[in-house]
Amino acid sequence: MDNEWEHWLLEQHDPTWEKNHKSDTKILSASIFPDIVGFGYRSRMMRWELMTGKRKSTDESNANYHMIRGQIFEFGAIKRFYNQHPEYLPVGQPGSKKSSEYPWIQASPDHVWIHGDTKEIGLLEVKCPADLPREPSLDHSSLHIYNWKHHNDLLVKNENIKCKYLIQMQIQMYCMGPSIKNSILYLYTVHSQYTIKVPRDDEMIQCLLELGFIFYGQVQKNEPPSGACYKDHTLCKRLIELYNSLVFL
Repeated sequence: MDNEWEHWLLEQHDPTWEKNHKSDTKILSASIFPDIVGFGYRSRMMRWELMTGKRKSTDESNANYHMIRGQIFEFGAIKRFYNQHPEYLPVGQPGSKKSSEYPWIQASPDHVWIHGDTKEIGLLEVKCPADLPREPSLDHSSLHIYNWKHHNDLLVKNENIKCKYLIQMQIQMYCMGPSIKNSILYLYTVHSQYTIKVPRDDEMIQCLLELGFIFYGQVQKNEPPSGACYKDHTLCKRLIELYNSLVFL
C-alpha cells in the first residue's frame, strides 16, 4: 500500500476528518452528486439552497433521520460484512479524500478492503435501509430509462439498489484514483444482508463530472439552477449498463 493510502486512512468523524470534510460548504461530496444530477433524495434546487446558505439543513428532518439511522447501524454492518466475506480483509475506515484534479470534489467511503488472494484494493459502501427482500433478484430486462425502477422484488418493491447509490460510489472511486476498479455495496438490515459488486465506469464518471461542473458554477455565481433535472441521456445509458454488470457476492 502506498503512502497516499496510509496518509488518507483517518477515522471518520475525528476532529481532523470533521475539519477537512465539513469546513467548506462549497465542496461537492460524492453523497450529494445524486442530488445535483436529478437522482437524489433532495431536488437540485434544494441542494443549491443548502450550499448557498438559503436553506438550513435542519429543515430536512426526514433526511436527517435516515442519516442518523445509518450511523447507528454502520459499525455493526461493516463488521458483519467482513465476517460474511473473509476473502476481503479490512484495511481501515477512511476519512475524506479530495480529487487530485478538482479539489472541490471529495469522497469519504465507509471502509477500504484488500482482497486476500488478488491483493486488489477497493471500497466498501454500507447502506442500512428500513427493510430488504428475503429473495433478491437481478433481472434487468425491465429497466426503463424514464422511471428507473426494476420490475423485481429488489429494485421495485423495495427500491434498495438505487441509482443514487451507484452514482455516489462512482465518484468515490474517481476521488480515490484510477487504480480503484471496484467497490462493494453492502445492504444491511438485522434480518437480511446483500453484497453487490459495483465496477468502475469511467464514461459515467466523466458524465457526472461534466454535470457537476455546471452545478458548481451555479453555486459559485449564486445563480439558481435552471431546468427540471439533469437526467442526461448519456448518464441514463451508463446507469443501464452499470445495472447490467452488478453481481451478487
